[in-house]
Amino acid sequence: MKFITRCLSLMFIGTAALFSAASASAQQTECAGTATKVKAVSLTDYQTVKALFQFPDFDKFPDGNLQQLLSTDVTVDGPGRSCLVATFSAMALPTDNYLVFQVRVDGVPMEGHLGSAGTVATPVVIVVEETDMNQPKMVSYTFFKTVGPGPHKVEVMVAAGSGIGPFEPAVGSPVLTLKYK
Repeated sequence: MKFITRCLSLMFIGTAALFSAASASAQQTECAGTATKVKAVSLTDYQTVKALFQFPDFDKFPDGNLQQLLSTDVTVDGPGRSCLVATFSAMALPTDNYLVFQVRVDGVPMEGHLGSAGTVATPVVIVVEETDMNQPKMVSYTFFKTVGPGPHKVEVMVAAGSGIGPFEPAVGSPVLTLKYK
């Protein structure tokens, strides 16, 4: 029993050291500014997700095969670059193991996604259905990106997990809130 306890302790220490080394090597990204404008867009009721996320097939679907859920345009004022902050929330109903979301500005994923880590080459955030009860769950994420002055298109993209069955995955009452200058 002491041997097993010692092995588990060594495994924990090794795993902790691995994660510490990984997080120490990660590059921190930030942007700052004064937000003087707020814009929010929403859809009512549940929106069906038809796109099937294709992360194993990078060549065929380099963007992950995402469908647009929300879209809006903003115009950033002032000289120089500034920070655009996006908060996305919704009731997620992943019916077959997960849903993925991506918020992008001018076609580029914003900061705050899981990016090119492990098997996920497309920057996304993931909502997992771990109960097999297909219950909706509230999700909320915040993203940001440094942008120049002028017009910008902000989109929320979505796709479903490994299969779409008779009970299609859905996203309920999605809301995108933007803060910018």
